[in-house]
Amino acid sequence: MARHYGLGIGEDHGWLGHTGELPGYNTGAYYLPANKAVIVVMVNSDILVGKSNPMPLICKALTKVVTPRNVPQ
Repeated sequence: MARHYGLGIGEDHGWLGHTGELPGYNTGAYYLPANKAVIVVMVNSDILVGKSNPMPLICKALTKVVTPRNVPQ
């Protein structure tokens, strides 16, 4: 499944949401309509973990547990 983006809302493996970043912070809020599930992650760090910001890594780890069929890339 391809990822899509429009009007500030992105779609990735069924999750609809948006991310944000300011110096020192990473945030993400996502909704999975099929499961009526919501994930909101707020991280007070912008230090890279490998080559990624911490928030997407945390979201991916959470979705692997909560919705293993809908894990974002």
